Amino acid sequence: MLANISPSAVSAWLCPRSPSDVVAQVPVSYNCSRIIPQVDAKPISLSVHIFRPNTQCYDTSASLCRIVTHSVTFSVNFFEARTERHSEEYQIVPLEACKLMMEHHKCEHGTMTENGGSWATTDELMFDWPSAPFGCCSEQQMSVSNCYLISTIVHMRHGSEFPDSPAGDFHLCIYNAGSCTMHDGSMLVWTPSQEEPCQYVSVTKMKGHRLSDIWISDSKEFALSWRGDSDRVHDCGKDLVIPDQGYTLMPVLRLPRSVDAEVGLVTSNQLAAQLLAVEDTVEMAVSALFRHALSALRDRTNLLALSLHASLAVNPTLTLRRLLYRHDLAASYLGDDLLQIHRCMVIPSRHYRVVPFNGTCYSMPQVEFSLSSGASLSMFIDSMTMVLTHEAR
Repeated sequence: MLANISPSAVSAWLCPRSPSDVVAQVPVSYNCSRIIPQVDAKPISLSVHIFRPNTQCYDTSASLCRIVTHSVTFSVNFFEARTERHSEEYQIVPLEACKLMMEHHKCEHGTMTENGGSWATTDELMFDWPSAPFGCCSEQQMSVSNCYLISTIVHMRHGSEFPDSPAGDFHLCIYNAGSCTMHDGSMLVWTPSQEEPCQYVSVTKMKGHRLSDIWISDSKEFALSWRGDSDRVHDCGKDLVIPDQGYTLMPVLRLPRSVDAEVGLVTSNQLAAQLLAVEDTVEMAVSALFRHALSALRDRTNLLALSLHASLAVNPTLTLRRLLYRHDLAASYLGDDLLQIHRCMVIPSRHYRVVPFNGTCYSMPQVEFSLSSGASLSMFIDSMTMVLTHEAR
C-alpha cells in the first residue's frame, strides 16, 4: 500500500465538511407501475432535448491584481546605532489598472516580469544609512510600490449567494459582475460562465417514441413520463416541461417543408376494412413491445439502484467520482438513501509525505501534512481516493 503513494507526484485531496455541502437522495427502488401506458394508445415518434437540474460547480480562471507599497523608516543615533521599521500597505486597484496588467503586463509602477506563472514589477527598496553625528537623531522614510498579477480560480455553484475563491473572502462579490474589489483593495477579474444562471443545463438529445404519457428512448435505456398538465418552466430562453423523474425536457419539433399530395385513395370498402385491421394489429403489437421494453427498463433500473447503494456503502467517494467523472469531490454515505457531497482542495505532493508507523498499525497510511505557515499536521491518507483525513482505525 505504501508503494502506491510514496514519493510520488500524485496530489492528495483535502475534503472538509461544510454546511453548504449538497445532500442528495439516492432511492433504493423505483415504483413504475403507475406510469405503465394504456395499450390502446398510439405510439408516436418524438425526439426530446433533455436537461437536468444545475448542480454543477463552475471553476472559472481569474486574475488577482495587487499594488503593494513597501515602506521603511530608518535612523541612527549619536553612537551610530541603526534602527529600521518595515511596513506594507495594499493600495486600491481600479478595474482599468487591473485590465492593463492582464493585457499588457504593465502598470503605473513599471513593466512586469514573469516568475513562476505570476507577474510582478521588481522595484527594490534601497536606501543609504546616514552617518553620525551629522545625520543622527532624525527619522527618514522611503517607500516603493510594486504591482502583482496572480492567477487563481473562482468557484461558483448555481443557487449560491456568492462565489468562493482561494484568493480571499467573497461575501460582497457578485459572480455575474465579473470583477470584485477585495477587502485589502486588490482587484479580482474573471469571465463569468453564461450557463451558471440557468436553473437547468443540457444533458443530451435523444430519439424515441411516446405512448400515452410515457416516452422511451430508441436505445431502451432511458424513459420519462409527463402529461399535458405537467409543470412547465421558462429558463434561459427555453420553455421546458418538468416530467415525473426530476429532469426537464424540450420536445424537438420539426415542421415539414412540404407535404406530399394524397394519392392512392382507397375506393373499396373491403380494402379499407382490411387496411384498418392491419393498422390496429400493428399498433397493438407495437404497444405490447413498448410495455415490455419499459418493464425491462424498470427491472434494470431497480437492479442498478441496489448495486449503486451497495457500492456507496462500501466506498462512497470512489463511487461518486466514477459516476460524475470528477476527482475533486468526496462523499459520505449517511444512510436512509442520503449522500453528502464534499468539495475537495488539491494538495500538491510536495506538501505531504508518508511517515512510518511507530509500533501501531492503522487502516490507512499516516502522512505528515505541511501547511504554508510552516506548521505540520499528522493525518491519514486513503490510498484509493487520495483523500486526507484525521481518523483511521
